[in-house]
Amino acid sequence: MKTKYIKKIIAVALKKARYKILISICISIFVTGSRIILPKLLNLIIDKAQNQQIIKNVIELSLLYLCLAVGSSCLKIVLGNIYVSIKKEIGMYYRENVLEKLPLLSGKFFSNIKSGDLYSLYESDIYKIENLGIDFFLDILGEMLTIVFSLMLLFLIDVKMALILVILEIFLIIIQRLYSKRIANKTKEARKKFGKVSDIVQEYINNITNIILSKSTMFLSKKIFKEQEEMIEQEKELEYIVNINGGIGEIFTGIITIFIYGYGAYKIIQKELTVGNLIAMQQYVWMILGPSIFLLRANVKLNQSMISVQRIYEFMEEPILNTNRDGKEIDEITSVQFNDCYFKYDDKYIFNGISFKVEKGESIAIVGENGSGKTTIIKLLYGLWSVEKGQIYINETIDIRELDISKIRNKMGIVSQDVFIFDDSIYNNITLGKKIDNNIVWEILSDVGLESFINELPDGLETVVGEKGAKLSGGQRQKIAIARVLLDEVDVLILDEATSALDISTQKYLVKRLKKYLKDKIVIIIEHRDELIKEVNYIMALENGVGKIIKNDELEKFI
Repeated sequence: MKTKYIKKIIAVALKKARYKILISICISIFVTGSRIILPKLLNLIIDKAQNQQIIKNVIELSLLYLCLAVGSSCLKIVLGNIYVSIKKEIGMYYRENVLEKLPLLSGKFFSNIKSGDLYSLYESDIYKIENLGIDFFLDILGEMLTIVFSLMLLFLIDVKMALILVILEIFLIIIQRLYSKRIANKTKEARKKFGKVSDIVQEYINNITNIILSKSTMFLSKKIFKEQEEMIEQEKELEYIVNINGGIGEIFTGIITIFIYGYGAYKIIQKELTVGNLIAMQQYVWMILGPSIFLLRANVKLNQSMISVQRIYEFMEEPILNTNRDGKEIDEITSVQFNDCYFKYDDKYIFNGISFKVEKGESIAIVGENGSGKTTIIKLLYGLWSVEKGQIYINETIDIRELDISKIRNKMGIVSQDVFIFDDSIYNNITLGKKIDNNIVWEILSDVGLESFINELPDGLETVVGEKGAKLSGGQRQKIAIARVLLDEVDVLILDEATSALDISTQKYLVKRLKKYLKDKIVIIIEHRDELIKEVNYIMALENGVGKIIKNDELEKFI
């Protein structure tokens, strides 16, 4: 499992920054090579000076040492900058993929995941992947090469010392492997709890006004504090294990340090070792120990990060229902037809063979009790869910599953009861960044009843409306959403309680002004008031999982 994900991360890195990685490898080879050579040069410089050999040789070796040390340090700075660039490119790749995939996921996915988990995935998990980039794996490779060559050179200086080091390293690796599994399990638990806490905090912040009004502040605060306390305890347990793991490495380091100097001093007294040999030996020992500790900690980091990597790739591999990215394309939607469609949530069937058809220039109102499936029809048409049996046809004969659902959605416009407004200007909320003639914008604003309101604002269309449109009334938010859809010039217009926040007189005015925009569209209306319903061609009542066309005098029973 771990190997599979590591291969995927490396593949992404190579795809996004192939040439930067090649340059990094070349620099890493030079830096690692210099690092291995430097202790041997120091050995030669000290021994030649002690033996009072030609000063010229000592100076030449010293200059070579200086050039390699300075050159290596400078290249490390360059390497660090390249690594930062690679990390950000990889992070951006994953963030773009997550954002692009989200709109294409099924309703089932969103019904089984909380927003806090998604936020944790987008921020925390991708950050972990950024820090588990190609530099991490190049560093591992460099440290492994450093250990191998340092050990070879240490064997040349003193075989006994090298053998003792190898034995200690084996003990250290065994202990660290035992801790790695515990760290991975604790990390998984902590990450799950973090997602739960994030979800509750987001719920609290996003609905703070309603929470205050409902006097539920204390209830939610206690809930957050309880979950946070549990999260802190889990994080403390994780940190304790990580600290013990690091402490064991430090103990081994201390033992080896004492042994080197004691053993080295004895060898010098016995004239079996020179001072230069001892210094080189000490540096090579550290060049084995340092990278070994790095590799052990890297293993811990890898186990911790693999939880995030697994979550990201499980998300990336999440199936996209009711979509065919290479499917047929159509220029226009001229009809929508549900043909004997069955659909269920969990084990309960909402539709038991529903059928209806709406053509261009026609409108249908869907009525029924709460829970009868009115909004479900929209979700099926929009591709958020897929029917169990039956077909949804576009333009008489094309099954919606044969089409690219993202392109079908571009031809549909929905105004729902729960309107989303960006923390941006009124103009951007209506146009969504598209360049549209101002005369057209103002004409639609006039027709939806927003013109006089906007003209009274100091900044007019450039007025920023606040988070979720906090500076607007519910009716104004719905009017902006209607204007947004009308500007989009869609083939299918769906109004799901689109005027619920408007009073009766305003709704009547709006219905009258909207008629000219609806005549060449397929219009589907879900409404509890009869002002809009009176204007449609058909009324379909949902009852017991099926739909039947009714007359106006039967309407009162269903709204």
